[in-house]
Amino acid sequence: MLCKKCDMIGCFEIHVPTKPLHAQCTECGHEQEVTWEEIPDYGDLMTLDHFIQMVKCGGFINYDGMGNLATKDKMSCLEIRPSMIKRDIIYQDSRLTSIYTHVVWFNR
Repeated sequence: MLCKKCDMIGCFEIHVPTKPLHAQCTECGHEQEVTWEEIPDYGDLMTLDHFIQMVKCGGFINYDGMGNLATKDKMSCLEIRPSMIKRDIIYQDSRLTSIYTHVVWFNR
């Protein structure tokens, strides 16, 4: 996700309680709405739990590609990288995992 204020990519904290969902840039604090789009044919859709298992067993590393958090039928603008799983960023708030149940993975 590109911050509309400081032009940094992928450095956002997600704020669940707000409707619609918002994410806050960790660089400048700017808050913007999370956007959704159709899942593209060239991405691999998998459950978040499967993605986490793949990261933990070494199946995905940052060099392999990147993903976007998703539901079973829509993709969000929020990027996810294997290193985020290694640092337990995703499971810090269980409300996130009830919204983002899947990952759309894009190989390099």
